[in-house]
Amino acid sequence: MSNTNVTFVDYVTPVTAAWLNNVNAVVNSSAAVPSIAQLRLTSSTNATFAIVNGYTTVGDGGGGVYAFNAADVTSADNGGTIIVGNDGGRWYLQHNNAVSVKQFGATGNGSTDDTSTIQNAINVAQLTGAELYFPPGTYQYTTLSITGSIKISGAGRNATFFHQNSTTNVGIVVNTPSPVIFEGIFFYPIGTPTAGAAISLTASTSNTESVFRDCSFAGNYIGIETIAAAQWVVDSCYFSQYIATGILVQNTTTADSGDSDVVDCLFSSSGNSAQGILQYSSGGLKISNTKFIGGGYGYLLQLAVGAATSDLLFSNCSLENHTVAAIDISRQGSSGTFANIVVNGCQFAPASGGIPMSFGDFTAGWLSGVVVNGCNITITNATAIFINDVAVFNVTGNNFLGVGASQNGITIAAGASNGTIGPNTYNNLGNPINNSSVSTAIVPRTVTGTVNISCTTGEGSIFVGTQVVTLPGGVFQSAPVATGSITAGNGISVGYSTSSPSAVTLFATAAVSGTVTVSYVISAPY
Repeated sequence: MSNTNVTFVDYVTPVTAAWLNNVNAVVNSSAAVPSIAQLRLTSSTNATFAIVNGYTTVGDGGGGVYAFNAADVTSADNGGTIIVGNDGGRWYLQHNNAVSVKQFGATGNGSTDDTSTIQNAINVAQLTGAELYFPPGTYQYTTLSITGSIKISGAGRNATFFHQNSTTNVGIVVNTPSPVIFEGIFFYPIGTPTAGAAISLTASTSNTESVFRDCSFAGNYIGIETIAAAQWVVDSCYFSQYIATGILVQNTTTADSGDSDVVDCLFSSSGNSAQGILQYSSGGLKISNTKFIGGGYGYLLQLAVGAATSDLLFSNCSLENHTVAAIDISRQGSSGTFANIVVNGCQFAPASGGIPMSFGDFTAGWLSGVVVNGCNITITNATAIFINDVAVFNVTGNNFLGVGASQNGITIAAGASNGTIGPNTYNNLGNPINNSSVSTAIVPRTVTGTVNISCTTGEGSIFVGTQVVTLPGGVFQSAPVATGSITAGNGISVGYSTSSPSAVTLFATAAVSGTVTVSYVISAPY
C-alpha cells in the first residue's frame, strides 16, 4: 500500500487500529508506583505492567518499567531486574541489555556505603550479560568482587567517581579468566593508601582480554595491578599521584604470557620512588603514544626470579622529570632472562640527576636484543644511556643534548657484547661515547659530497688549491677526518689540511693550472 497518508512509530511500525488496541491494553493494565517497595505490594492480578518512579524514593534514579511474568513462579528476587511481589508474582525490569546500578538501590551520593548494592548489581549483570551503567555520582565502597565477564561503564571520568573507603584493600578484585571492561570512570581512595590497588586482575588460569578505556586513577597506592593476566589493553587513561605504581604488570601463572597494550595514556607522580609502570613478568608489552611525568621511574623492569620472557616496545612516548631513571631494565635475583627491547621515537628529559635509560645489571647472559632508535635525549646526569653487559644491541639515529663537559652520551660496560653504536648526533658533551666493550662497533657519522677546487697556485711542477667545506650544524662534536678522490680534471692528489666540527679544509694538486672536481667523505665517531 502507499505510505503517503500512513503514520509510523519509530519510522518502522505503522499506526494501525490493532496497534492502538495493544497500546490501550497496556495502558489500561499498568500501575504507577513510587518505589520498589511499593512494586512488591502491587497485585499482579490488577496490572501486568508497572511504572516505578524510583528505587527508594521518587526521582532517585532507580525504578523503571517492569512487566509481570506469569510463566515464572520460581525465580528469586534479585533486588533489581527481578522483583517478587507479596502475592508471588514476578516482575521483570524491561531493559535493552543495559541496567543502571541505581536500579539496584545504589545511591551515588558520596556518603552512603554502596558496597552491597553495587556487588548485587555486579552479580546480576554477570549472570545476565547486561552492561552495568553508573550514572553521574560518587559511589563509595570497600571491596568489590568480579567473577565473570562484565562491562562496567560510567558517564565519563569527570562525572562518575568510584570512591574506595579503604587505604589498604584492593578496591575491585577481578578473579575470572573472562574479559572485563571498565570505561568512563574516575577511581580514587579515601585518604592516603599504604597498600592495595584500585583494580586487581587475577585468575587461576590468567585473566585475558580485559580493557580499561577513558578512566582516571588518582592517589591510589597502585592503579591497576595484573597479578595473573594477559592480552589486556589500557587505552586513554590517566594515572596521577600514585603512591607506588600506576600499572603493575605480571603474570604469575605463565611468566611469558602477556601481549598487552598501553596506549595514549598519561602517568604523573611526584613520589621520588614511584613508578609509572612496574613490570615483573608477562612479556610482549607495548607502550605507545604515552606521557610519563615525574616520580622515580617512568618504566621499571624488575624481572621476577626465574622468569624467562621477551619483547618490550616503547614507541612515540615522552618521559620527563624522573629522579632515578626514565627507563630502567633490571631483575630481582640472579636467574631469569629477557630478550628484545625496542625504544623508538621517544623523547627524554629527566630531572636533575635522573638517567634517561639503563639496560642490565652487570651480570652477563640474561639481557639481549636492545635497540634504541630515533630518540631525542636531554642529559642532566653523567650519562644518558648505560649498556651494562647486554648481548646484541644497537643505538643509532638518536640526538643527544648535553649541558657540560663532564657528561657521557653512552657508557658501554666491558661485559657488553656484539653491539653497534651510531651514527648518532651528539651536542655539548664532554665524552659522547665511553666504550669498554671490545666487540662493540662504533659507526661514524659521515658527510659526503663533491666540490670544485681551483688549482692555480704554482708550487714547483704542480699547481695547488684549497676549498673549505662547511659542515651542517650539529653533525659532529669532534674534529672529523676526510678522504677524497679526483673525479674530474687533471688532478694528482687530494687530502685535507685542517678540520673542526664546523668545517674541513680540503686541498688538491694538479699537473696543470685549472679546476679539479673532488668527491669527499668526511667522518667522525661523534
